[in-house]
Amino acid sequence: MTTMTITTPTPTVEPEREIDVMEMLRRGIPLTLLMDLADPFGPRSAEIYISERTAESAA
Repeated sequence: MTTMTITTPTPTVEPEREIDVMEMLRRGIPLTLLMDLADPFGPRSAEIYISERTAESAA
């Protein structure tokens, strides 16, 4: 049996520190993930993705 371990860089946040959204974005956390986590009605990443793709096409 062959096993593979994949490691990825994971941004870490100190639990006692106030979390700054701009800092999370600088650390590479996608805006769509932050929006999904913040929305009390559930994920909206599909809607955000569509609007981002539309904006990129228009540019």
